[in-house]
Amino acid sequence: MKHQLGILGLGNRSTLYYLNSLNQHYNELNGGYTTCPYLLLNVDFNTINPFLPNQFQKIIPPLTKYIEQLIKLGVQKILIPNITLHEALDKIDGVDKSLFIHPLHLLKKEILLRKEKTTVLIGTRYSMNNPYFNSFINNEGLQIYKLESQDQLLVDEFRTAIYHNSESESLINRFESLLSKLEKQYTIIVACTEISAFYKTRKVNYKNTLDLALMQIKEAVFQANL
Repeated sequence: MKHQLGILGLGNRSTLYYLNSLNQHYNELNGGYTTCPYLLLNVDFNTINPFLPNQFQKIIPPLTKYIEQLIKLGVQKILIPNITLHEALDKIDGVDKSLFIHPLHLLKKEILLRKEKTTVLIGTRYSMNNPYFNSFINNEGLQIYKLESQDQLLVDEFRTAIYHNSESESLINRFESLLSKLEKQYTIIVACTEISAFYKTRKVNYKNTLDLALMQIKEAVFQANL
């Protein structure tokens, strides 16, 4: 039985990245003129974004309302196009957590499958220093290298510029230089949708990248085809 997919529409660029990628991967699998079937609940991201990453007392009430609206629409799986927001989702009471296509659960499975040992996480400064991410994988013998402070600042500056559609050629080159250095030493965990959207434009091998947004998208397509 195919699962009815529900998507919570948030920031414009990141949500469009998810929607376009869903259609692309679904069409590659099914051919013809197929597009991925889903129900989209587009909400005012300003009810959540000013309180990210961890003002949970202000994030959880509107987020709970949106999730309940999706459930009332009859969805069996829910895709949230924002990696950071899953920490708040885990704190919502009275909601079946198996509904969510959770990037960190997918990451843990992939790490076990690939037997990864040394990685580096890139995302928001909060994510790069948040023990929440490590809590999913710290029992798997995995070592996560933490970027030096100046590199964290560069990553955060870049993902913010992507969000605002203001990335300059100079900033792109600086970020690409950092990625090239990291890819020689580590498997990179991409934990930011804006950076995932940028990754899609790169002509690189994903062998040394664990892209959380891409994992969610592929799992959503799989669920839609069950």
